[in-house]
Amino acid sequence: MKNVRKIQKKIALERIQILYLNAIHYSIINKEIGLRQLELIKRLSLKFNLRLPYPYKLFFCKNCKMPIFPGIDSKIRISNIPRLHIKVICLKCNGVYRLFLN
Repeated sequence: MKNVRKIQKKIALERIQILYLNAIHYSIINKEIGLRQLELIKRLSLKFNLRLPYPYKLFFCKNCKMPIFPGIDSKIRISNIPRLHIKVICLKCNGVYRLFLN
């Protein structure tokens, strides 16, 4: 039974990777398709109890939990006060979160 669960998680992670690449590709052409694929990523991770890898987490707002595309649905700024960090501002909920670099 444990082996089946491991195989399911592995397949789900592969699907998440495929959906991630497709979401980036289709966000340029049609934003709605890209958003739908990001929602599917979120649902897959919840269903199979997977932690999303770090690059995939950046596509979700920490405040409203909605999928965002950098530069389209969010503003990205680099700041040096108090430490070097990247500030991401969600344009849907105006939530701000920081990614510290050092």
